[in-house]
Amino acid sequence: MEVIGIDDCQGRNLLPRIQPVSCWPGIAFSDRMLHWPKGPRDSDGIWAPHWYAHVWESTGFELPVAHDVALSGEAAAVAEARWPHYEQLRALRVIVGN
Repeated sequence: MEVIGIDDCQGRNLLPRIQPVSCWPGIAFSDRMLHWPKGPRDSDGIWAPHWYAHVWESTGFELPVAHDVALSGEAAAVAEARWPHYEQLRALRVIVGN
């Protein structure tokens, strides 16, 4: 599976980044991959009501909104301990085009 970090697409046209990568696993690219209708889908799964509120309101990709998050105590310790794992995965992401 290929992973494209959203921070690598900020302010850029997403199409040239998704199109070549989507063909890698044998899935033909379609413009329908970039847009979808609002609302829930049968394929969303049981966790959708807890996780998908913003997805259900969207109709396509959006740039992320930065949030300042201050962690403390155990949450800060867990985040700090896991940060190297995040960095390892991030280093493996695919950067497509400029």
